[in-house]
Amino acid sequence: MKSFFIATAFLYVIPSFAAKYPCPKEIKAKQTLSGIKKNWQAWNDLQAVHVLKAVDFYSSHPKQMAQLAPDNKDVPDQDPFWTFVPKDEIWQVCLYQDTSVRLIKKLGKTLKRCEVKYNKISK
Repeated sequence: MKSFFIATAFLYVIPSFAAKYPCPKEIKAKQTLSGIKKNWQAWNDLQAVHVLKAVDFYSSHPKQMAQLAPDNKDVPDQDPFWTFVPKDEIWQVCLYQDTSVRLIKKLGKTLKRCEVKYNKISK
């Protein structure tokens, strides 16, 4: 029996109000190959659907590679959470299965805490 996780991000702006910033559950992406091997052709399966596999957070635009580790990264079997300093420039990154395409979004500067809930689904 295979199982996989679907990620949904719940971002807490203030204690009494939970703002949700869910990533799209799936995307379609057209990828390009940089360089091709002799006697091979590139082919894009435009029907392929890439499902959400994880959510990350960065302290600046993701191209700066400043990925933030969850506060509880060393605690097994616990959904990850992050705490932020108000006025930080936080970016949410949605990662998808079998593609290098990412969806990114700049979040508000009043963000204090974020928790990602992973729902286990059995196949």
